[in-house]
Amino acid sequence: MKEKIEKRKKFLIGMLIALVMLTANMSGCLGIGNEPKENDENNPQPPITPTYYNLIIKVVGQGTTNPTTGAHSYLKGTKVNLTADPSPGWEFDYWSDDIHKFQNPINITMTSNKTVTANFYKKRTPPPPYYTLTITIDGQGTTNPASGTHSYLKDSSVIITATASAGYKFDHWSGDTAGTQNPVTIPMSSNKTVKAWFVEKPVYYELAIKVSGDGTTNPAPGNHTYLKGTQVSIAAILSTNWQFDYWSGDADGNQNSTTITIDSDKEITARFAPPYKVYGLDFGPYTKSGQNPNYGTIISEEQIRELIKVIKKYTTWIRTYGTERGLENVGRIAHENGLSVAIGAWLSKDLAANERQVANLITIANDGEADMLIVGNEVMLRGELNSSQVIGYINRVKENTSGIPVVASDVYGEFLEHPEIMNASDIILANCYPYWERISIDYAVYNINLRYQQLLAAAGNKKVMIAETGWPSSGDTMGDAVPSPENANFFFLNFISWANTENVSYFYFEAFDEPWKVNYEGPKGAHWGVWDKNGYLKPGMERVFNGESTLNNWGTKIIDGPGNPTIKFTHVPPYGSYEDLKGDVSHVSSSDYRVAVYIKVGNGWWTKPFWDNPLTIILPNGNWICDITTGGQDSQATEIIAFLLPVSYGPPLMRGGSILPQGLYDNALAYVNVTRSL
Repeated sequence: MKEKIEKRKKFLIGMLIALVMLTANMSGCLGIGNEPKENDENNPQPPITPTYYNLIIKVVGQGTTNPTTGAHSYLKGTKVNLTADPSPGWEFDYWSDDIHKFQNPINITMTSNKTVTANFYKKRTPPPPYYTLTITIDGQGTTNPASGTHSYLKDSSVIITATASAGYKFDHWSGDTAGTQNPVTIPMSSNKTVKAWFVEKPVYYELAIKVSGDGTTNPAPGNHTYLKGTQVSIAAILSTNWQFDYWSGDADGNQNSTTITIDSDKEITARFAPPYKVYGLDFGPYTKSGQNPNYGTIISEEQIRELIKVIKKYTTWIRTYGTERGLENVGRIAHENGLSVAIGAWLSKDLAANERQVANLITIANDGEADMLIVGNEVMLRGELNSSQVIGYINRVKENTSGIPVVASDVYGEFLEHPEIMNASDIILANCYPYWERISIDYAVYNINLRYQQLLAAAGNKKVMIAETGWPSSGDTMGDAVPSPENANFFFLNFISWANTENVSYFYFEAFDEPWKVNYEGPKGAHWGVWDKNGYLKPGMERVFNGESTLNNWGTKIIDGPGNPTIKFTHVPPYGSYEDLKGDVSHVSSSDYRVAVYIKVGNGWWTKPFWDNPLTIILPNGNWICDITTGGQDSQATEIIAFLLPVSYGPPLMRGGSILPQGLYDNALAYVNVTRSL
């Protein structure tokens, strides 16, 4: 507007100047004060010359003129019609310089030289219309474009995308659009408001319900999925003669129903107490990953309490294998839970460690936290101590304690080979493993019965207990011994049936699977437990705690009926192989006879399988099996001989002698031999 006013001022001033000049010109034209003289001969007039003036036309901006820009010559008094023609997008504004007018076209009378400028201005396009889009959010999420107010050109389209935050989902739009489509397109035909609604995702968690023992639950054992925040009531349902014991995992208490709130994945176990208890369990607490007594692992009281709580309703005794790094607390905790406990001092070739173990064993006994004191386990079998050393430790414990049996524990063969250990021990505590002797599950307890009868005969009036026996539920096959859940279940039931029938006290190996043993025994080492490493009773093991039993399969009879006793080989391993030697006997009672096997390597004869185990048992069907490659060059034996001998005969132990004693031939009912070569 200010520019317009200035232009009009210039135009009016120009008009005033032009008016003054026009008045002066008119005065001259009328002859005022300038009378013409008469033309006479003495005063002639010159001829009149036409007068021309220049018209210069200019342009400011973009446009043309007619006449065109430039200089033009016109006769004085000529009227010139001047037209301004703007270019596209431009407008004529006004004339300037010697003419100041807004009219177009204009007429100019050429009374003098003139300059005229046609002024053009660019058309001002009105700004396009814009609309606002306001985006808001409810819940947790974002939009693109972001929440807030944005301007968009009229009739444009805006795409809005909603992105939910973790744990949320996009639900719907509201405002000037609706529905659940995502992304959504908004036509900008007016100001718009849109809200993106986000809602929390339905969160589901798993509830794992487990059972240990014979019983079930409602909901049933297994994995169940529930919405976050759901309250779930779980009831323990009893089987015949079993009682509910307690809840473990993410629930506790001993009421047979419980309610838990599902705010994360949960695991809960209903633990049931059986109607029948076993006599004793071997207790090793190294059940968690990375725990290993050989690495100095310290077992907490809390872990010991948790494990004892699992088994305390299933056994009357537990047996331990050390008195340091947390194990010194087992006796006290076992007594607090109503269990009797046999505390074991772990002995080895480390004499300093032995001193600590024995000193702690004496302290535990004198604190009233033990009911039996075990000095070492299989330390003679491992060759780490001799019988004199073991007896020395036994006597020291006896001298410093009173009223508690002090015993040694080793494999049955070590007791038979070292009667002095039997004499020193208050009870004969023998380990017996048909699995390690490669015996079929069908004859495993038969084997134990034979070993037990041998020990009874050698022990005089002393009590004989089975300190360790068991069967792995997984691992490597050893000869005819196949580890599996089914065989482990059957052996457990068969052994307990035998022990109950024969009134034998025992510690069953073992309470829990211990993963660390895989490093020393292979895959089978981690699978000896009645319970798995997480404290769940293995399926099928509950039959023992139901009080079930098997038929007597450990008794004997005459194989193949009366007749002349015979022995034969049924499989002779090829020279250089490490296979087992197998054979068969007939017409003898398997419980009254054994097989003695010898191999000749070079020029010497050797007892097999071991010096402390020189006799191979005969199974009820007459079969026998012997590992003949227990020494360094045994696979290169060139002769093998097997004698059928009465159980009362002690065969000579051969350690490389060149001749077998005549007594073998004199006492044998039969023998068989074979020669091998490369």
